[in-house]
Amino acid sequence: MPDVPDEERLAFCNRINEQLFMPAVYLRTIERDDGETTQRFTAAYPISYRDGLLVSQFIRLCRKFASAMTQIQNEFDPEHTMLQPL
Repeated sequence: MPDVPDEERLAFCNRINEQLFMPAVYLRTIERDDGETTQRFTAAYPISYRDGLLVSQFIRLCRKFASAMTQIQNEFDPEHTMLQPL
């Protein structure tokens, strides 16, 4: 993730969550091996499979997730100030 203040990252995630229903995005704090902490942009796309999941459904959901991530990059961060290019 590019070097951006945490407040801007959080505002970025909140803006996406306000405008898109799926996927939900949030920041996750990671502690690196050198002891430093960093925040990672994370997207979640829940899958309901109570009565089973067909292969075709799973493939469609994967495609929708990829499409949503492309939409996030193109609409919310076209200059790659928050996200690394896909």
